[in-house]
Amino acid sequence: MLILTRRVGEALVIGEGLKVELIEIKANSVRLAIHDNKGACKPIFVNRDVSQALILVDDVVIHILEINGRQVRMGTNAPKSISIHREEIYKKILAERSAA
Repeated sequence: MLILTRRVGEALVIGEGLKVELIEIKANSVRLAIHDNKGACKPIFVNRDVSQALILVDDVVIHILEINGRQVRMGTNAPKSISIHREEIYKKILAERSAA
């Protein structure tokens, strides 16, 4: 399991086409937006409590592990063939690809 900490407005990029953005943090729950990474579709919004999971495509599961103030620890399970990046790292990877 890959564990990442995100704040409101920050996102994970799964594979090449899916973005999971943290929209809101409440006492024991979070609101997430699931986006097409290219912006072609409207986002889907879901709420999850601590210890709940969200099952996405291709056996990708996002677990809400802990809320600590303004941060959320999320655990992700995915096949090794599917990349998972923090959005800021994914943008750097894209910039390097386009520069090459």
